[in-house]
Amino acid sequence: ESSPADKNSIHLCDTAKLISSVLDGASERGILLANDGTVLHRNSAALHFLNITSSSPHVTDFLQCENWSSVQQCRVVMKDGKATRTERQVHMNKLPKCPCCGEQYYSAYICSKHERVGEVLDHAFDPVLTIDCSGIILTSNDATTTLFGYNEAELIGHNISMLCGGGHGPNHDRYIHNYLQTGVKKIIGIKREVLARKKDGWEFPCELGIQEISDVKLGKRYFCGFIKDLTYMKKHEAEIKERQALAQGMINASFDPMLEIDEAG
Repeated sequence: ESSPADKNSIHLCDTAKLISSVLDGASERGILLANDGTVLHRNSAALHFLNITSSSPHVTDFLQCENWSSVQQCRVVMKDGKATRTERQVHMNKLPKCPCCGEQYYSAYICSKHERVGEVLDHAFDPVLTIDCSGIILTSNDATTTLFGYNEAELIGHNISMLCGGGHGPNHDRYIHNYLQTGVKKIIGIKREVLARKKDGWEFPCELGIQEISDVKLGKRYFCGFIKDLTYMKKHEAEIKERQALAQGMINASFDPMLEIDEAG
């Protein structure tokens, strides 16, 4: 299925074509807009969901808001002409002016999940992230930015390997590829202890649980990671072992007989 915006994409400058190719690789509903709100390109996810059917599609055809260039959340008009019951989160980005033609472009990503789900995740105590099959971070909650020291813009659209510690970062894409090729679940569906890396380079122990999520409609597969910081627990365990070792050392060094008994004597 094609659209006027798709057919006109051959008239876009090289920068706009590059942005369009990036949008095509995104799992979220992505749209490229001109400075006046005209739709220049949309990816397949947007094509199957949004109301972009007119001969000259405009952003106001599917975003119900007063100021589209600064919108953060609003109701979205779907392909059947009906608006969503709840507001959807919209990532509207004003891009730098094109160096080759001077045009001003906007890229918009419309989240596929209800805003309420995002709010629930943002109130979670532990970090939660979702990535696609290429390892690209799609969503992160507030606990993630707090723990790792990155802001959301520094995470979304970047590879999850930036958060991997213990030397696993360079190999993470291979781990995903092997699973997709073989279907052998080595870490999917279980929790394991790993090292994670913060923005400042500090590595810390954490418990990582990974679940696979499938979008049957779009034929997409995602991975959701649940992270629990073990730094305090590990520090507490180390202190206990140190005290036990010290106590045992004192017992062994004593010249007099010493016994250790339990509560029952």
